[in-house]
Amino acid sequence: MDGAISFTVCSLFFSFLLTIVYFSKKRLSTLENKLYAILIITNLVGLIIHILCGVVTPMIDGDMRSIIFSKLYLGYLLTWIMLFTIYIFVISRKNDFKKNNDENTLKKYYIKLFIYVAIIYLICCVFL
Repeated sequence: MDGAISFTVCSLFFSFLLTIVYFSKKRLSTLENKLYAILIITNLVGLIIHILCGVVTPMIDGDMRSIIFSKLYLGYLLTWIMLFTIYIFVISRKNDFKKNNDENTLKKYYIKLFIYVAIIYLICCVFL
């Protein structure tokens, strides 16, 4: 097994343990906790996709499965970066929002930005 794959498998193990601990405890129902839960689940999915990319791609060069896993991994990276950016904004500007106006504007901005980047990503996946 390659060194990068070994590291990813160890990361998957620790992320799985973190997920079990996080979801087994009671939490407050806040936006920060909801975003963090989504980040944990997204991380698990991304680690599994990364492991599949590392195992499938060297075995079958140029096969459709390796291309699909690679594009799925790029989509995961896009999603995780956008979620993490929203999470950072939410935890850093929590007390600065003037109730709903600024928060709704920020949500709309990031949703639009995510949609635009996702469309560009899909166009690149289809034509490249």
